Amino acid sequence: MHTKTTLSAAFALLTALPAAAADLTVYTYDSFVAEWGPGPALEKMFEARCGCDLEFLAAGDGAALLGRVQLEGANARADVVLGLDANLVAAARDTGLFAPHGASLPQAQVPGGWDAPTFVPYDWGHFAFVYDETRLAEPPTSFDALLNAPEDLTIIIQDPRTSTPGLGLLLWVEKLYGDRAGEVWAKLEPRIVTVTKGWWEAYSAFLEGEATMALSYTTSPAYHVIAEEDGTKKAAMFEEGHYLQVEVAAALASSQAPKLASDFLAFLASPEAQGVLPTTNWMRPAFPTVEPLPEAFDAFQPETSLAFSVDEAPVAREAALERWMEALTQCPAPGAARRRPHDARGFTPRALGARIRDEDPAVNDPAAFAEVSVAARGLFALDFLLFDPDREGVAADAAAYSCRLLRAITADVAANAAAIEADWRGGYAAMMTTPGPENPLYASPAEASAEIFGALASGLEAVIDLRLGRPLGTFDRPRPRRAEAWRSGRAQRNLVLSLAALAQLSEAAFLPELAPEDADAVRAAFDRALEVAARIEPPLAEAVAEPSRRLGVEAARTTSRDALQAVDEGIGGALGLEAGFNSLDGD
Repeated sequence: MHTKTTLSAAFALLTALPAAAADLTVYTYDSFVAEWGPGPALEKMFEARCGCDLEFLAAGDGAALLGRVQLEGANARADVVLGLDANLVAAARDTGLFAPHGASLPQAQVPGGWDAPTFVPYDWGHFAFVYDETRLAEPPTSFDALLNAPEDLTIIIQDPRTSTPGLGLLLWVEKLYGDRAGEVWAKLEPRIVTVTKGWWEAYSAFLEGEATMALSYTTSPAYHVIAEEDGTKKAAMFEEGHYLQVEVAAALASSQAPKLASDFLAFLASPEAQGVLPTTNWMRPAFPTVEPLPEAFDAFQPETSLAFSVDEAPVAREAALERWMEALTQCPAPGAARRRPHDARGFTPRALGARIRDEDPAVNDPAAFAEVSVAARGLFALDFLLFDPDREGVAADAAAYSCRLLRAITADVAANAAAIEADWRGGYAAMMTTPGPENPLYASPAEASAEIFGALASGLEAVIDLRLGRPLGTFDRPRPRRAEAWRSGRAQRNLVLSLAALAQLSEAAFLPELAPEDADAVRAAFDRALEVAARIEPPLAEAVAEPSRRLGVEAARTTSRDALQAVDEGIGGALGLEAGFNSLDGD
């Protein structure tokens, strides 16, 4: 493989223009293009109308779309972006990357009306926490009730930096509580099982039983009623009101097919296209449809609709995100979607305990075990089974089954690792190192380099926020059991290995092409971060709680931040990115 040579060439050719593989390319989010989403039907309908080739490209959930087009700038592969929402419209408008569509559209039918002419609304809904009535008999009826619910009521939410539902929840809390929002997040935090990158990961985990409720939409239960004939999924209706989401699409100014882009946006607002959305995207249409909505859509309608205006949202987001980050210092880096290593709500212990108690036969079948809840699989589960102090002296029969469970988990981890390596060597590496017009993932060297830069930047943010920020907490309230793998005492070792891997990635992908002084600055920053991290006296979980040793952990976070700044300025500057920009920022 000529990975280093190819990546260096990709870095040097960042300004190369990608060649479009279709007459019209639309960036959108993953669930939109799924076989059960609206993408396939809309593609077929529009191609029949225009006699052209339409291509939908999944480019991350909604908020990540904006990050991608900002990164690609005038070299964007797409003509249209579909999946931003009203909370991102001002930020998208201010990039200058979007153009007026020029299409003649009917009056949009969204709460509060619509007045952002460059952006075409196509559906809307209200955020809500969805629950299963077979698992939760008495759901909270207000946000305050959620905050004061029994301790075993858990939730899954999305990251507001990468997810439009996550951003919606952030602004929902901000709208209701204002300056008290930080207190609300601090009170919610112990209930949060995981913070995911996007909506689908969160809702799937909820459906698998990993939490009591998940952030979704008031229209989500309609899917279960119509598609599955299942009436057990409900939206918890809050008396304070629910936050509104309006999803939008817009044409990029760099499009080589502006007339076709305008035609597509007009088509998206047509009764025929709007009629597809309710029972595929499970949202309310923004324009009239031929047929009325199914009755299931009327089951959960909030009495009060909450929202910031298009221009208020960016200001509110900045203040809200700062409060969120301060309260949830354990949150992973954008896009990382990592689960709680400390498992404060006891989800991993409960999942493992249930299997040990029932002697789940899935341990005897690797295929069956691969379908087991992720809470009972992976390295965190191994860490618990092998090192949790409360498991000493377990009964002999439970110990015998635990050994079988350990073997099953280990085999499952090995199988996943082998599958990842096979996927990499079997095609993904070749696609990343040979970008071009025929490449289904990377149409230009710029796209491949941007992907690697995003991994490097988000990896460093994971070190800062996850591996160090979580256990550090505050001086008055350190959180040692939020250290990664605290039971086995591997947190400091994992920290050093992570920094070393990121340093190697920067060296292989970018540093040979930088000016010598810039490359040396990045190397020096990584060397310093590694030196300080290596000096932390393990276990890290104990170090954060002892004032004399805590200073070393804080120094490691500072030097890791310095490394991120060096990457931003040295590598990001050469790539044309602003310092601090993360390519994964953005549903």
